[in-house]
Amino acid sequence: MEYGEFRINIFLITLIMTLFLTSATFTSNNNIERNAVNMWTGTIFVRADGSVYPPDAPIETHDNVTYVICGNVTSPSDGIVIEKDNVVIDGRGFTFIYGQGTPSSKGVYLSGRINVTIRGVTISGFCCGIYINRSSNCVIIRCNVTANEGYGIKLDHSLNNIISKN
Repeated sequence: MEYGEFRINIFLITLIMTLFLTSATFTSNNNIERNAVNMWTGTIFVRADGSVYPPDAPIETHDNVTYVICGNVTSPSDGIVIEKDNVVIDGRGFTFIYGQGTPSSKGVYLSGRINVTIRGVTISGFCCGIYINRSSNCVIIRCNVTANEGYGIKLDHSLNNIISKN
């Protein structure tokens, strides 16, 4: 290999590495900006009729059975209140964070429900992370429930529920 060919090879390697590092930096910054944009504030309600309130909440459903969280949520009270039976709440790793508000706040709250699955949600900073009251046949799976003031997961007067891989 001659000196000129060697310099061209070094130049090409340097160019490829520069393009790779620039691309990785852009992707990393883009993810940070996307996560900041996805922060939504309020309480999400999954109503008994399958509707979601408020309409701009970061949650989607196409069948009124599976509800997919589409962004991080900060809430001054409860994160999500489930008023419907036979549903799946798929967090896809998004986070519910308690802001400032009531001391009895809950990240996920359901009362009097049957057959509700909560999976893949990260919940932090509430009085109670997940509160299941007078409900049965519910599943809590693969949720990250940390740094809540009172209970991480609390079941009251509830039967035949499964808590797994949290």
